[in-house]
Amino acid sequence: MKDIWLFSLTALALVLILVTGQYLQGDYADPSYSHKPISSDAGQYAVEKDGRLLLNINAVDAETLSRLDGIGETLCRRIVEYREEYGAFVNLDELLKVDGIGTRTLGLIRDHLICLPPE
Repeated sequence: MKDIWLFSLTALALVLILVTGQYLQGDYADPSYSHKPISSDAGQYAVEKDGRLLLNINAVDAETLSRLDGIGETLCRRIVEYREEYGAFVNLDELLKVDGIGTRTLGLIRDHLICLPPE
């Protein structure tokens, strides 16, 4: 019986660490992000990190988002509608809540996105 309690407490502690760590070390907590728009055809929707242009999922419009390979216009519209209905995304994994986005689609677009708090 003692082993079960010890295992349960250890599992609970690990879950709390993972949840808290995800929140504290979310996508926009990384100090290496420039956090400012760069001049590009994506305008205020993009930031630069390590020489790569990343679209801010909390600012991008459906038209700009549709430039990414792997998602079409309908899915882009759903992402923007989800954000308008439920508020800003906390991290990129939250995109899995959008109808039509699964782990495969998220894997295709993750490297082109960033999750910064709305301005």
